[in-house]
Amino acid sequence: MNKNKIILTAFRGSSAEQLLKYANGFDKLILPNDKVGDAEKLKQVISKMNYDFVVSLGQKPNIKNKEIFASYDYCELDVSLPACIFYENRGFKTVKHVKYDIGDGAFMIYEIMRKEKNGLHN
Repeated sequence: MNKNKIILTAFRGSSAEQLLKYANGFDKLILPNDKVGDAEKLKQVISKMNYDFVVSLGQKPNIKNKEIFASYDYCELDVSLPACIFYENRGFKTVKHVKYDIGDGAFMIYEIMRKEKNGLHN
């Protein structure tokens, strides 16, 4: 089985930092809570490792996107249906509609949304 390499990030002193204490099986990075320092520290760490996914917890969307765009050409999110309009207003576009059967006739439905670094959507 091919396991994805994932790093979880959170701001120092935030509730998300406390949450990371309980997230086992992942690499973790606590960011200094500084707009410039966060992006630099994240870029430094991910340049050393080949992560498949960077999951940032607890940041405001614009700060989180700046961190991601410091190292990647796009930002992709799994978004609940009620939150879609929030992300559309921030330049994200739906790239896939997901309907996941969780059994007993129930489904989990969400959108995969993407924002390109250059502001264009492919």
